[in-house]
Amino acid sequence: MNYIQHLTNALDKDAETVSVLANLPVAKLDNKLLLIKKQLASAVKYEQPDAIELLNVWQDQVENAKVLKQELNLADNYLLDVDMELSELAAFEMIEKRQDLLKSKLLKEEFSTNGRK
Repeated sequence: MNYIQHLTNALDKDAETVSVLANLPVAKLDNKLLLIKKQLASAVKYEQPDAIELLNVWQDQVENAKVLKQELNLADNYLLDVDMELSELAAFEMIEKRQDLLKSKLLKEEFSTNGRK
């Protein structure tokens, strides 16, 4: 699945995702936010606008879930996390692979530029 498909899917299932996330423990939500922020910083560094857009949607969803959880005083459900993490891991792997390709491309360009001087 490419960024556009992930983004479309995330937006189409926004309310559903937020309601599912709201049932996770706050510590899990905080962990997800931390991971998203790290990925976002990397996506910004390597100028990946599609990844930035997708990660911003995910960040909003997790933040909205935290608010919903607090407002409705929802109990924790650890079983929900398993299914969600599988799709998230696949998306993060895609982002990381693209970042690795960009890093290697930048290193090659830097090496060839420095080698010519």
